[in-house]
Amino acid sequence: MTSASFPYKAVIFDLDGTLLNAEHKLGDLTIKTLKQCTNLGVDIFIATGRNYPDVYKMVKKLAIDDVVLVTSNGARADFFNGKKVLQHYIEPHIAKALFQTPFDATKLYLNSYQGDDWYINQPVPQWQQYFAESGYSYKLADFTTQHTQEVEKIFFITKEVENPIGLAPIEAYVHQHFADVVQITHSMPNCFEIMAKGVNKGKTLSELTTMRGYTLSECIAFGDGMNDIEMLQSVGKGCVMANAEQKVKDTLSSLEVIGNHKQEAVAQYLQNLLAKTND
Repeated sequence: MTSASFPYKAVIFDLDGTLLNAEHKLGDLTIKTLKQCTNLGVDIFIATGRNYPDVYKMVKKLAIDDVVLVTSNGARADFFNGKKVLQHYIEPHIAKALFQTPFDATKLYLNSYQGDDWYINQPVPQWQQYFAESGYSYKLADFTTQHTQEVEKIFFITKEVENPIGLAPIEAYVHQHFADVVQITHSMPNCFEIMAKGVNKGKTLSELTTMRGYTLSECIAFGDGMNDIEMLQSVGKGCVMANAEQKVKDTLSSLEVIGNHKQEAVAQYLQNLLAKTND
């Protein structure tokens, strides 16, 4: 049962650039804070563009069995204990067509999240730093013959992190050929992501909180990316990270901007709420 003095039924977090610290890990203060929230009966939702197995391994140290993991930008939701709650896959014939999207493989990587697997068209050893906490890794795939089962997300990433302009032809192509049947977003400026139509973090979280008997208006959420916008607009209290790209801040100009993820700003913000709860 939620503490009468804690103002929210649930706390909702993005991971990269929000809950994770500078080392792409859950910091000690963050772990302590999430456990304190759980002890008060507050629900925990982690909502990310990452895939389920990656997130599961990353948050295992929390040891909170009923935390809900919303992954692939809302295409899938699971309890930490392994129970799958919902999934929204791209239809196989649409995924097959998307896999044939023309692109310059010297400038872009093509990826897909399918079930528990991550597929990519080329190896990228330098990415392993982002998955050191979970140990999760990709499988090489030939997308001309790749299967189309359980496709949660298809995404293109530029090889030049600081030059996302290379995504423009891909975005134009997808808009032209698939706008009526897919949902698109960016988790980072250099990452263009495609899900089934209508799939986003906000919509999936709305489904999940309804299952719990309350609404997103009774929740607080934290995020930094374009793929967090629907989520942050839907909750009772949305907080934008100081390190968020300017486009996010401009879109959500009415929301409070808090500190930087590198200093565990989310945990510090919640500690202030918890202190008021204990007064």
